[in-house]
Amino acid sequence: MKHSFLKKIGTLAIVLTLTLAAAFTSQASVAPAGRSEDYWLNGTFYRNFGPKSCFTIYSMDKKKFIFSFGVEGFMDYRDIQATWTDDSTSYATAYVNGYQFDLSFEDNGTITIYEGNGIMDDISIRGTYIQSLSGHLDNDCERVFGESSTKYLDLSSYDRDTLSATECKIARNEIYAVHGRKFTDSQLQKYFDDCLWYRGTTEASQFSTNCLNKYEKANIKEIEVYEKRCGYR
Repeated sequence: MKHSFLKKIGTLAIVLTLTLAAAFTSQASVAPAGRSEDYWLNGTFYRNFGPKSCFTIYSMDKKKFIFSFGVEGFMDYRDIQATWTDDSTSYATAYVNGYQFDLSFEDNGTITIYEGNGIMDDISIRGTYIQSLSGHLDNDCERVFGESSTKYLDLSSYDRDTLSATECKIARNEIYAVHGRKFTDSQLQKYFDDCLWYRGTTEASQFSTNCLNKYEKANIKEIEVYEKRCGYR
């Protein structure tokens, strides 16, 4: 009888231990895409093409996560709450000033951001975000048009929704910025100062367009034509 009682106590202890362990595991496993929570909370994610945009997660639980995002010089939003929309905590939705953002956490450790109903503050943040720019500084990284120094742009098929006025402004001026031009426009200067490739060496008043090659000169005009077609200029 005594042995039977002890056996039952032992069985209950094992069941209780397993139940608590399962509960703890379920509570702890909030990190999406099979990655640890530390991975997503460790550092800033950067968009791998287009105007430089940053994304940082501050906290994460089974229902939501808190993040910030921004484009240096143009937008800075903090303490934004996103709610998980699936049990695997791989998809989430956030709303900022009436704008919807859908976020997908990928198995390769990246985050993809989609804009549900237009762009906010005249600059898009849609795209794929990687945890570090190290090793990813190709021609498209932190640039609207990464090949504007080596190829002619053709924007004839672009409609008004393709690029905003702010994105056109960055696109035109990044051609000058590549050559070290500084800017009297404080927004542009702050933005380019945040780009890893930028080295501002020449004051705007001292800068000469003679350093631009044939592609760059033509592409500035192409962007201006697009801006006029869209009513930005």
